Amino acid sequence: MTTDGLMKEVLPQKTYWGVDSASRISQETLQKLPRVPHFWMRYLNHTPGVCDGLTHEELTFALNHGIRVGLIDSGIAQQNLEVDNHFILPAVERIHAAIDALRITNMVTVYLDAEGNTVPNLGAINNWCNQSIIHGWIPGLYFNGKVLSHQKAATVVSQKRGQLWDCEPEYTSWEGLVIPFSQMEARTGVCLRQYQINQCEGTVDFNGCTDAAYKLMVH
Repeated sequence: MTTDGLMKEVLPQKTYWGVDSASRISQETLQKLPRVPHFWMRYLNHTPGVCDGLTHEELTFALNHGIRVGLIDSGIAQQNLEVDNHFILPAVERIHAAIDALRITNMVTVYLDAEGNTVPNLGAINNWCNQSIIHGWIPGLYFNGKVLSHQKAATVVSQKRGQLWDCEPEYTSWEGLVIPFSQMEARTGVCLRQYQINQCEGTVDFNGCTDAAYKLMVH
């Protein structure tokens, strides 16, 4: 799925523990976690009843606690990802405005949410990568590595030197994730992996990432 050059770049030096959530980062949620995470993945888009968009206040809160913040966007409806790429540019422009409003200045990856049963249009995924690069961030893809159509979309992102966040398979423990992580990442280009969902009273999902992903989060 990756070129030899990309494989060398993503070989991990360290694995970091973190979470993702649809709700905002807060002291209340932080106290429910077993420890302070290295990173916290949050949505840029606000979709009522689904996810809260990242705010400058929670971003500041996280950074003040030594937590890096990773960026994901699910503002393109899954069915639209299946059709064509006409929805990509408006989404990218919205994301660009959100990043500016949050006053994010370091280079980051933004992961396009393609989770679910969708069959991503490869032209749309390619356009997502191209427009992301033009607008100044690394293209990422949040996908299901067990689904063939998602694997094909991930290949497009890898070929554009983007980053991959796999929501499958789940592992029963942190140790179960870390042991095979380096081999999987070198082979597939996945540098962020979700391993347990609906943890801590259903407030967060547990994840692990490598240096390649960690260095391209807000810090």
